[in-house]
Amino acid sequence: MILHFDSSCYIGRITSCTKDLCYSPFLGITSDDGWFLNQDLFNHYVLIYLTKGAFFCEQHGSSFTLKPGEYLLLDKSIQHAYGFDENIPSEIHWMNMTGKLVRQLADSITSLTPLPLVSKNPKILEILDQSIRSAENHALDPYAHSLNILTALYTILHDISEPPVEKEYSPEEVDFRKRVDEILFSADLHTLTLDSFCTQMCMNKYYFAHQFKKYYAQSPIKYVLTFKINKAKNLLQYSNMKIVSIAQECGFTSSTYFSTYFRSECGISPEEYRKQCQKNPMIP
Repeated sequence: MILHFDSSCYIGRITSCTKDLCYSPFLGITSDDGWFLNQDLFNHYVLIYLTKGAFFCEQHGSSFTLKPGEYLLLDKSIQHAYGFDENIPSEIHWMNMTGKLVRQLADSITSLTPLPLVSKNPKILEILDQSIRSAENHALDPYAHSLNILTALYTILHDISEPPVEKEYSPEEVDFRKRVDEILFSADLHTLTLDSFCTQMCMNKYYFAHQFKKYYAQSPIKYVLTFKINKAKNLLQYSNMKIVSIAQECGFTSSTYFSTYFRSECGISPEEYRKQCQKNPMIP
């Protein structure tokens, strides 16, 4: 695990003339292939930007996955859990933030959309890196850092000022999707079958397939194959695993079948995809 922390911007740095500024208890970069935290009772927010891999988070009884290029704003005063998949090398740039202005702006954000908030904007990464570099060089001016935090929060406010229309899920669909995600992220994909999926969902095969098609507009078999391909893409891009090992890890019966199916879905072979990712790390 690679952890970069900076405490020079902690509250002890704040004087009477700067007490109304935004500040960070900690900020930095975390890179690992297996890391998970379960926390509560913090009095600040965290802004996380995923640069590679996958980042998993749970709060309010729901779980979701952050993808490269996405950022997360989370209220850490509410019970939460997050971390990396041990099979997907990942990296986040992050900053805890608090202070009177932070709380006011966070209230403005939550008046428009509930937290946790996930969105995309490369400017967030630029803002985080500016503060992290300053902290590493011991040049983190409290006024400049406060401005960085304000800029990040105003950027988020701008992002959500005209949010896209999203489908509202019924409680039954929310529960169904949550259970599907829990099974997929914990299952041995090599042994996961439609029958075992139905057993874990406590549903008969026909009802499960009907509900799945209703909520996802595709069959469970197709959805699982897409899940496997997306996991394979992450491993091709962010690991040095051999193709045969990736095929096994993602639940394909053979590397030949994996390569054939990967090409049919992505238009190129796994080897070609890995080479393209090496040239352009932002390939989805």
